[in-house]
Amino acid sequence: MENCTSTITYAVHDEMKSFMEVFATSIASLIYCYFISFNISKGKTRLISLIPVIILFTLLPLKLNTITLIGTIGSFHLITIMKLVLFAFGHQPLQSNPPMPLTLFICIAYLPIKISHKNTTTTTTTTTTKLNLENQEDPSKIESENEVNSTNQLHPFLNLIQKTIFQALLWILYKFTQHMQPKFMLAYYCFYVYISAELLMATVSVLAWALLGLALEPHFNKPYMATSLQDFWGRRWNLMASNALRSLVYEPLKRWVSRSEIGAMFPRIIAVMGTFVVSGLVHEIALYYHARTRPSWEMTGFFVLQGLVVIVEIVVKKVLLMKGIAWRMNRVVSRVLVVGFVMLSAMSLFFPPVLKCNAVVSLEREIGAMVEPLKCSLIMLISFVNGK
Repeated sequence: MENCTSTITYAVHDEMKSFMEVFATSIASLIYCYFISFNISKGKTRLISLIPVIILFTLLPLKLNTITLIGTIGSFHLITIMKLVLFAFGHQPLQSNPPMPLTLFICIAYLPIKISHKNTTTTTTTTTTKLNLENQEDPSKIESENEVNSTNQLHPFLNLIQKTIFQALLWILYKFTQHMQPKFMLAYYCFYVYISAELLMATVSVLAWALLGLALEPHFNKPYMATSLQDFWGRRWNLMASNALRSLVYEPLKRWVSRSEIGAMFPRIIAVMGTFVVSGLVHEIALYYHARTRPSWEMTGFFVLQGLVVIVEIVVKKVLLMKGIAWRMNRVVSRVLVVGFVMLSAMSLFFPPVLKCNAVVSLEREIGAMVEPLKCSLIMLISFVNGK
């Protein structure tokens, strides 16, 4: 029994103390952001007033040491920073008229959520708020929209149960990964990252639904069904981040480059590449929270590669459209090619720096530490029952 109680260490106590400090500081900072909007109008002045909070949110995850908390809080803070920059210039999701209640402002700002407006009288398609990188003639837009609507029909609690089961199956499979070839291990990590992200977002959705009664937009829209890289990154993968990047990088950069009047295609290409470069830099920051070492820029290279291929897709579709060629690849083949390309490029560029910082080993150790007290409690319960 002493071995069981020894699992609760000072390290865990210190980590939870650091987490509470990070959480309290974050909430206090968001309260400041909320009230500052009543006194400072949108624009550069509000942005300047928010810069200390943005810097603080960037640095706070460095107070944490466990992979579980760093991954969760780090991703939350990076998305919050994007929302605050948009808020500085009077954009959604934090800007509203009339102003939203403080509690709702904090939840939307701190959690990676977007309130669903499917029950409102003014219906707008969900695809208009996402990082849309394709031409309006692309039929996959309608498919993506229909699949988003079908995803919304699943109850948040049922969705959480589903993702929890998938995550448990992956952890059972992890016991056999030591016998796998390295390439199969990297493929396993691709599935693990997707299911883990889905589980995290499903948990957030359940909390928002249970505490605030909010129906939320889905965070993922069946990325394995993508028929192009534009479809994958623009309307299926991490929709919260893609929406923020669209408003924060893609649209402003496209408008700025359009002033040069050097053609309709060039501003779009620059905006696409700029968006993927920024996404790569954000992921480098997230990796630094884990590794605390000089970046290798492999993650940035991964997103630059995705951007280059997306640009090729845009140019090819435009050329075919100008020539009046209505050609479209078989859906099954295109899905295999898209998912295969993302996985292979991730195995080559995205996961190697993650593995170098021993993030997987640390995560396994942390999960074992969390499971051990449950096992100890079960042993104590069985001992108590047998004693009777």
